[in-house]
Amino acid sequence: MDKYSGLLVKAINAIVRTFQKRTAAGLQSGRDFVIPDKQEQATDASDFKLITWLVIKQ
Repeated sequence: MDKYSGLLVKAINAIVRTFQKRTAAGLQSGRDFVIPDKQEQATDASDFKLITWLVIKQ
């Protein structure tokens, strides 16, 4: 399971980076952009909940 936990952490980090990039791009796009509240921002793995594991091995 450590392998899958590592993959999950990498996926979450990618989501966080994408969120940060979109926020930065929004700030540069115009004056009407609103920065999401701190509670609405994804910052680390604790902001997500794992619903289930589904591992299919062939």
